Amino acid sequence: DKQVAERKADEFLRELQQEEVGIIPPRIQREAVHRDLGEHIEDYVADLRASGRDFDYLQIVELRLGKLKRECHWQTLRDITADSFQEWRSRQQLAAKTLKQYFDTLNSFMKWLVRNGRAAVNPMDGVTRIKTRGKEVRQRRAFTVEEMERLLKVAGPRRLGYLTAVYTALRRGELAALEWGDIHLNGAYPELCVRVTT
Repeated sequence: DKQVAERKADEFLRELQQEEVGIIPPRIQREAVHRDLGEHIEDYVADLRASGRDFDYLQIVELRLGKLKRECHWQTLRDITADSFQEWRSRQQLAAKTLKQYFDTLNSFMKWLVRNGRAAVNPMDGVTRIKTRGKEVRQRRAFTVEEMERLLKVAGPRRLGYLTAVYTALRRGELAALEWGDIHLNGAYPELCVRVTT
C-alpha cells in the first residue's frame, strides 16, 4: 500500500532526524535498554570467546557479572548505576583485590556496551577504584631456595614447567602460550620466543 509505505518512510525519516539532533537516542540504544541484562552478558562473553579469551577467564567474567546482576537486582541496562554498585560493594566482606576485580570486570563490560552503541555512557566512569596496596590478604613473595627444592622433589612431570618458570621469569599465561616453534636450542645460548601480550 503506497500510503502505508509513505507513512513508514516519514516515520523513519523523522526518527533519523530526531536521533541526529539528540532528541531521542539511537535505535540500538532504545532497543538495548529494554533487553534483559542476561542477554547482553551472553553477547559480551560470546564476543570475548570469539576474540580468543580462554575458558577460565570467560567463566570468571560470567560468574562475576551474574553475581552483580543477581545481588544488585539489575534486570536491564538502566538498572546499572554507580550508586547501586557502590552500595553493593560497601556490603561485601571480600578482599580489596577481589572487589577491585569485580569493578574491573563490570567496567570492561560497560565499556564494551558503549563501544558497541548499546549504551550512551559508562556509569562506572565516576566510581573510585579500591586501592589494594597494603590491603593484601596474602603477601606475594618469591619462593626461598629450600621451598623451591621441596616443590621440585614432588613436582613429577610438572618439574620442567616449574624450572622453566623459575629460570625465565615467564608468567603462567606466557608459558601456556609457548609452542614448539618458539623453542630454539641451536647455538651457544638456547632461547624461548615469547609473544607480546596486552
